[in-house]
Amino acid sequence: MMLINANHNGTISFNTDNSYTAAYEDEASDSGTWTLFLEQGRLEMRSEITNRLQMLKIESLTESSLVIKHPAQTVNVDLNGDGKEDTQVNAILEYMLIK
Repeated sequence: MMLINANHNGTISFNTDNSYTAAYEDEASDSGTWTLFLEQGRLEMRSEITNRLQMLKIESLTESSLVIKHPAQTVNVDLNGDGKEDTQVNAILEYMLIK
């Protein structure tokens, strides 16, 4: 198993009306709604732009930080740089949000 770490910088603002706005360094901005299910340890975010629902597992939640994981997904990547996506990778995305 190979582990690849990558940093992805940006901001997500969670508003009290259950809306959010997100801005990332190298991606288009996003906005939508969020719902927190503390008992199930889950955060759901629905994009207004794509209508895509993300169900994220809460790893930890404190007054100043939130660590969430995106469920494992298989993605195709080009590891050898030849322009062809020739390798399947099981990706687990973890986000650390700090206030």
